[in-house]
Amino acid sequence: MKKSKLVLRLVVLGLYGPALLILLSGDAGWIEGWAYSGFALAYTVIGRLALFARNPGLAEERAAGLGRADVEPWDRKIVPWIGFILPTLTMIAAGLDRRLGGAPHFPVWVRASSALPMVAGALLGLWAALKNPFFSSVVRLQPDRGQVVVASGPYRVIRHPGYAGAVAFNLFTPPALGSSWAMIPAGIIVALTVLRTRLEDRMLRERLVGYRDYAARTRYRLVPGLW
Repeated sequence: MKKSKLVLRLVVLGLYGPALLILLSGDAGWIEGWAYSGFALAYTVIGRLALFARNPGLAEERAAGLGRADVEPWDRKIVPWIGFILPTLTMIAAGLDRRLGGAPHFPVWVRASSALPMVAGALLGLWAALKNPFFSSVVRLQPDRGQVVVASGPYRVIRHPGYAGAVAFNLFTPPALGSSWAMIPAGIIVALTVLRTRLEDRMLRERLVGYRDYAARTRYRLVPGLW
């Protein structure tokens, strides 16, 4: 894929959620909304460009997504929900919550203190992706790409740091935006991500050479000392 086409695609992808959020809020002066939108756009464009520069094969791998024949059947059901439907609903809920009100809102100190773990979750996910050349957008074994166990960077501490980052990001995005309604779709994303973690971990134990030994050394999947 040409770099100009890739950049355009990433900009469109990065603008989709923030545009929904700001337009539905009807509030051009919404500080939290604009802060989130700026971060989301920068993270999508700059983060993905850095990722694909480090691991060139990932651009094609992630773009293929559900078009690949060997995607795990259960992941075909999960990916549309956590990759598009529920994130879209989160932005819609937060935007309309800002416009219409009526739901209990988070106080200023909660909104401010939620921004840091939200950003930290996103950056943890990016770190995991940069360290893992097999960081596909779908769950599949990748013998065609010479998949091996990755045990460096955040993978030394937990087995699925990308999912851990996604959980933190989605859990803290609604309070960072001050929206209690957005907690509903975001909470479902978190639940499905935990389920996906369990299913992928089981698949890797059964089918990826060396993963059982890695799992014995790195005990926890998402949260050190807990699970």
